[in-house]
Amino acid sequence: MTDRKKYPHGSIFLGRDERTYGKEGTGSIAYDPDFECGGPEGTPNRKCPYTLEEGEEMGKGGKFGGDDRLLHVGLASHRDPLCPKTLFFMFTKASKPHLIRVRIVQQNDPELDVDCLEKYCELMAERDGVKDGSTDCPYKDQIYVHRIHAKDAKGPTYARGLLSIDIASDYEKGLVSEQDFCLSMDSHMNFEEHFDTSMIEMWEMAQNEYAVLSTYVDSDEHLGKANREVPHLCMVMFTSSVRTHATKACTGLTKPKLTNGVYGAGLSFSKCHAELKVPVDVHTPWVFDGEEFNRAARYWTYGYDIYTPHKVFILHNYHESQSNPKTTSWMRTIDRKEFSEANKRINTIIDVPGGYKESDKIDSLKKSKYGLGDRRTLDQLIQFSGIDLRNRKPTIDGKNRCGNLQWVDFIEHPKGVNYIPKFDEHENPLDTPDPTSVWYEADQIIDVEKRFPERQAAPNPEQMAIDGENVDQTELPKEGDIGGVPTNAVNMDQTELPVEGDVGGVTTIIEKMDRIDNVIDGIANEEQDIVDSGEVDDGPAQEITPTEDVTDPLQNEFEEDNDPDGEHVYKDDDLLFAIQNNNGIRGGVPDVLSNLLPPVADVDEPIPQKLPLLRSLTDELIKSTSSYPDEHGVKHLPVLLQLTVVMLVIGLVVSIASSRGTGRGGKRSIKKTLCLI
Repeated sequence: MTDRKKYPHGSIFLGRDERTYGKEGTGSIAYDPDFECGGPEGTPNRKCPYTLEEGEEMGKGGKFGGDDRLLHVGLASHRDPLCPKTLFFMFTKASKPHLIRVRIVQQNDPELDVDCLEKYCELMAERDGVKDGSTDCPYKDQIYVHRIHAKDAKGPTYARGLLSIDIASDYEKGLVSEQDFCLSMDSHMNFEEHFDTSMIEMWEMAQNEYAVLSTYVDSDEHLGKANREVPHLCMVMFTSSVRTHATKACTGLTKPKLTNGVYGAGLSFSKCHAELKVPVDVHTPWVFDGEEFNRAARYWTYGYDIYTPHKVFILHNYHESQSNPKTTSWMRTIDRKEFSEANKRINTIIDVPGGYKESDKIDSLKKSKYGLGDRRTLDQLIQFSGIDLRNRKPTIDGKNRCGNLQWVDFIEHPKGVNYIPKFDEHENPLDTPDPTSVWYEADQIIDVEKRFPERQAAPNPEQMAIDGENVDQTELPKEGDIGGVPTNAVNMDQTELPVEGDVGGVTTIIEKMDRIDNVIDGIANEEQDIVDSGEVDDGPAQEITPTEDVTDPLQNEFEEDNDPDGEHVYKDDDLLFAIQNNNGIRGGVPDVLSNLLPPVADVDEPIPQKLPLLRSLTDELIKSTSSYPDEHGVKHLPVLLQLTVVMLVIGLVVSIASSRGTGRGGKRSIKKTLCLI
């Protein structure tokens, strides 16, 4: 049990990485729910998230909230024999199964794989003692299966993108309301009894109409156990894009906790207006790294906030799902060109190096259907999350943002929370940006606080506090802030797809050095990012197993090295490049330029990288900026060394000439010496 005297609202485990975050950024702290609003009741300028206003409870089609809300569940299934059990557990453990609507993108080989719906009906018949199939399959009409042949599968992100298209289509038909609830998860799950009403009640406790509950869910081995730790997502590492990493934990929380925007695709629960505004990008085939934070950034800039659930009601069958090689067989057919374009697209939207370079293309993509929102800016997200996207660093200032955070205000869309933006057939916006939009033209920005006095503008990031302390936003990233995110298992010899920066499809030395740096960080910090999750008798939470099914698309086998607890971590290590930063908040409205600025660095040019140093041998980091120049020679040496080399060459030539004479042999020796130099 949690020590309620010390942790009245529960505890948050920050980790043990003192080298990156300092002593104040490690260990466990008390969760303070009032801090999210700026302080307890009566605090000056206290501001809490938006809740429904009068009239907004009615969504499209005249559906009201409360007991009449539907729960729309999306499952992406690839040759998964556990999919039927997921349906069976879902409908038999729900309090209100008649309100559940399920959409499945099933990617099967019909001749080899079990059909999810058909097998589900067999399980229901077996439960009811029916052998001849004379009765109808319960809730069959509430399940829609979008069938695709397994040979046409392109990874889970692509499948989830198809699910987003399916639910948007049903929304247009009036089958989905903005005020319904939407749940996205994997196809190998189990549930606590009454999970459906419990999830809704938990969402309501966030007291934020824009709340999205998300985490890497716990293992179903802990089904039915009380007082569990809850996985808490708040850190990332950089690979081909941005990977959710180093899962922390919360224990004994009294309500969902506001996170720094880090999101897990394995569990996402929200009102359906969030799913409809921020659909999964179907143009990202083969991607398994970067899609989570990309969507998190899109959610956040639309005004949504990611919360760690304070209780576990949905669990993941890790053992059976990860031991079945068929479920990841799509990785064998990766189209390298499509994969490369998908990574460029994802990185472009969130300013991670390695995206497109054309300013017009960047502008168009960021404003498109699968681009950023217009309520908050990307600059604000960087400050709030603490993740240096543009320079590929896990922290901008060495502050640990896994703890208590203050909510970042924004101006709601004038048409309300239920408004879903419109786009044309080319996915370009049909709406003209309103004056409260961050896309509103810079020369037309008005004083929004005067026009909309009931809504305060988003605060300047410089005013944002973390764990009660103001962040010095003028502080530049510290030299040595590379890595800082340890990893426990790295496949140094894994086969990689070529990425921008590769030479002839061969992994560059910078990528190898970057990969080694992550390993060294993990050894030096002795941070065990993956440990068993279990019941805690007393005291704060401990760091626990990241519970997302994170099989690497570039690696077909588990990596168990340095994994004493028997869990598994997967990672790939594509190199990215660094670009510059730009901030701007104007007139209370986030400056339009902050979301539009293209990367200033030419990604075709090598970018200076820190040389990793074996910290087990020395604590000193390389102080100078080491780089990998695209040319080699004397001219890259310091002036003093250049003069030394010239003098040595002259001395060598004179020595050879005097010893061999000036005949043909001597001249040939001199020429040979000069050529070698």
